Amino acid sequence: MLYNTHLDTLIRVVEAGSFRRAAEQMDISPSAVLKQIGLLEKDLGVTVFDRTRKGVTLTEAGEQVYSDAKKIIRCCNEAEARVREAAGKASSARG
Repeated sequence: MLYNTHLDTLIRVVEAGSFRRAAEQMDISPSAVLKQIGLLEKDLGVTVFDRTRKGVTLTEAGEQVYSDAKKIIRCCNEAEARVREAAGKASSARG
């Protein structure tokens, strides 16, 4: 994997609307989701979610991270597929 997997967690939280629902979908504890988001925020030096009793909403910085995360993941997945394809062609040519 070519990207920080905490980006996957961010996307799950946004799409689920809460840390708890994202945790259920990911089959991990809510505290694990909170820790991953905390580490992402620490790495970036920004807060990505406003946390309230009603759930979570993205901050302005979080909106940007969310948008970019989807692009980053798509690009990384495409790059990995190209690398695997190239490796398969190379091993076929040798064999």
